[in-house]
Amino acid sequence: LLIAAVFAAAMSSLSSAIGAMSSTAVTDLCRPLFKARLTEAGYLRLARMLTGVFAVVLVVVALAFRNTEGSLLWAVFKWVGLLFGGMLGVFLLGVLTKHRGRDAINPVGMLSSVAILVAIMLIQEHLGRTYIAWPWWIVIGTAWTFGLGACFKTRAHESKMTKGE
Repeated sequence: LLIAAVFAAAMSSLSSAIGAMSSTAVTDLCRPLFKARLTEAGYLRLARMLTGVFAVVLVVVALAFRNTEGSLLWAVFKWVGLLFGGMLGVFLLGVLTKHRGRDAINPVGMLSSVAILVAIMLIQEHLGRTYIAWPWWIVIGTAWTFGLGACFKTRAHESKMTKGE
């Protein structure tokens, strides 16, 4: 009975995560792309299909990381640290500044922060030593993206500055 309870709790958490990924994909990606081409029943079928796709993707990821040395959680944090710095930098740019950075520059800032962090990771692996630990990668990516985005104002903000508003 205890084992059944553990599996039930795990399946509940997993189904919630897969459902959230499917819902997010349909709402944030598919609806803007397809606009009025699909009916609500079509979006429901798409959500069900994406639920299966995300379940397969999660199984493939789990199998790919089955031989990871050390803790899988630490390995995931290390890889996610490459991406979260750029995302946090753009978020902070939008929250803390009035001009929120130019829309074309924000993705460039995010991608360049990932490139910098991948270079740091590869250099450290090549040298066999850790000079900058992975928790600092998020700080570096955030600072890089925020700094780059802060250098470029939105066009609307620039036009207000020239009009004297």
